[in-house]
Amino acid sequence: MRTRTAVVRILPASIGLLIALNAQVQALTIIQATLSRGTVTVSGSQAAISTNISWEGNVVAVSSRRGTFAFATTIVPARCVGTLSDGVSTIGVAIGGCTEEPPSPPTAVLATGQTRCWDAVGKAIACVGTGQDGALKAGIGLKYTSNDNGTITDNNTGLIWEKKTIANMFDVYTWGEAFDYVAALNASNFAGYRDWRLPNVRELQTIIDYENFGPAVSPEFDDCDNGSCTVAAAYWSSTSVVAAPDLAWRVSFWDGFQLVGGKGFGMRVRAVRGG
Repeated sequence: MRTRTAVVRILPASIGLLIALNAQVQALTIIQATLSRGTVTVSGSQAAISTNISWEGNVVAVSSRRGTFAFATTIVPARCVGTLSDGVSTIGVAIGGCTEEPPSPPTAVLATGQTRCWDAVGKAIACVGTGQDGALKAGIGLKYTSNDNGTITDNNTGLIWEKKTIANMFDVYTWGEAFDYVAALNASNFAGYRDWRLPNVRELQTIIDYENFGPAVSPEFDDCDNGSCTVAAAYWSSTSVVAAPDLAWRVSFWDGFQLVGGKGFGMRVRAVRGG
């Protein structure tokens, strides 16, 4: 008696079906994801059982035997979408109550203020076609407003500068005394403000006008008859020299030159606020 063997043919589609039926596929599901007072609260289900739950690459919780999880964290993604993983799958989680900060607008470089041109030996020449700074005038043009309260506003940077007067234009301070001088301005509520500070070296450079020298400033800063003076000398910045911390950067308002000096030397000071 012959024994017949049944041959069962499984079509490709059937193979896929069997695999799908036998596989235990976990799909991370978010129940809640909200931001409140700097804390992100997240809860969900269908995670791998009893495994670490990671948020933005940091382990923040362990899932239960049923695959549920919940956690609170102060890690707030910059774009309000967090990365959540259970080691098996990874998903992006949009956070309710979170507002993405718009990118900072591009900031143009200030122009130097220079409008004239010279040849290699220093002879004045026409600027057309030279490609020199005085021809291109690249950047935003310098623009200041002289205020009646003893200040000058830079309309490009928004910085507000202290006017120096005949009474104090020649006063000099060591670097440490410069901070004391600014503190005194704040204590006296100078021009109605208490947030005056010593400018950093880049801020100090923004009021250099390279079309002028002795002093190298725009007319608003060189109008001593109307209470706005500038000495053609060096002024302190708040920026130390990293390679030699006993030195600090200063800017010469004779020609705009930047240099360093010992913090014990006496230099002039012009306070700033804002920015």
